[in-house]
Amino acid sequence: MIDAKEEYTLGLKEKISGDIIGLVIIKNINREIADAEVAYCLDANFGRKGLITKAVNGIGRFAKEECHLKTLFIMAHKTNIPSVRVAEKTGYDWSETQLKSFKPVNETNALDMEKFVKVL
Repeated sequence: MIDAKEEYTLGLKEKISGDIIGLVIIKNINREIADAEVAYCLDANFGRKGLITKAVNGIGRFAKEECHLKTLFIMAHKTNIPSVRVAEKTGYDWSETQLKSFKPVNETNALDMEKFVKVL
């Protein structure tokens, strides 16, 4: 059953080579409140083409129709302008700043992250 999954990872493939150029992930799924986080990454050589925007919209439909989720959220650092723009372009609204909520690998200090939320 698809609802039993704890995480979904989808690869974005380059049309000609079939190489994976990005990922879109539904994670931190909370079945009790039908909520989950969307995360994404893309090879820098494929940026500024709207690929992640399309993928985030698509995974939103998947989350609603197949996973029966009601809300999704994206966490982004305020200096990650491309990620913030993806959140805004795909209909996510800024919700709050979560203080010291993300600690990058090999870093000593945690970062404040911006939370963007979308009701499906």
